[in-house]
Amino acid sequence: MLYTLKNDYLTIQACDLGAELHSVLSSDGCEYLWQGDPAHWTGRAPWMFPFCGRQFEGKYAYNGKLYEITNHGFAKLMPFTMTSQTEDSMTFTLLSSDETRKIYPFDFSFSVTYRLIGNRIAIRLTVENTGKELLPFSVGAHPGFRAPVNGQGAFEDCYLEFGEYCCPDKLIFTENLLPNGKRCAYPLRNGRIIDLNRPMFYNDATFLARTARTVTLRSAADRHSVTVKYTDFPYVGVWTKPHDDHADYVCIEPWSGLPAVDGTHRRLETESDTYRLPPDGIKTFDLEYMFE
Repeated sequence: MLYTLKNDYLTIQACDLGAELHSVLSSDGCEYLWQGDPAHWTGRAPWMFPFCGRQFEGKYAYNGKLYEITNHGFAKLMPFTMTSQTEDSMTFTLLSSDETRKIYPFDFSFSVTYRLIGNRIAIRLTVENTGKELLPFSVGAHPGFRAPVNGQGAFEDCYLEFGEYCCPDKLIFTENLLPNGKRCAYPLRNGRIIDLNRPMFYNDATFLARTARTVTLRSAADRHSVTVKYTDFPYVGVWTKPHDDHADYVCIEPWSGLPAVDGTHRRLETESDTYRLPPDGIKTFDLEYMFE
């Protein structure tokens, strides 16, 4: 089921399946969000929980047992419950169940709150440990924005501009699309800009650390733009479907953690790049999308 928030600037829709945004429409008729064309990518803006990215062989280890889990976790595939709705906000919540415990043996509450503020969507992810042992997890966003934003010009007219000068590290991924634990420098044009082009995605996504915590999708052919602010997330990925000249979108993906290192089943007891919440603990992550 779709739920709607509207003000003088934006009309947004989100679905209870995965708590996923389905539309961000401006008052002048610009649809900012990729609309899930199955010929290219069926997603729109899925959420990642309890892990970001892939696991080696699709499995992870906990207490001596291997568990199978899908890419980016299971939240994107689960029905959420609308737990709060006001004139300018809505909250969707996913609770642990017998179904989730088969693939992730923990008790939790995971909520996504959207708040509409002028031309901005303020988003809060809330994870609560409702069990009796430490809760290991990561969260991430995977919104796809139209590129070019308003359908004017071409994909190659688009670029990403960080909010301030930065010197990012690029995380090196293997042919299995898993990190190998190494990094290299990733120079930006003028210290702030990534010019988008198809070849940069031939080997899938580009993931960066040590960036500024805001980045704006712009086009030389149109005035519309999208800014993503990800203060609480140490990594950001940039992705579109590889080898697809008509995939006119780009995903800007803030992640709180990384996939497993290639060749290793991650062990949740010793994983260093994972949050661990004590029983009754609560952790929030804030994001903001601004549309011009």
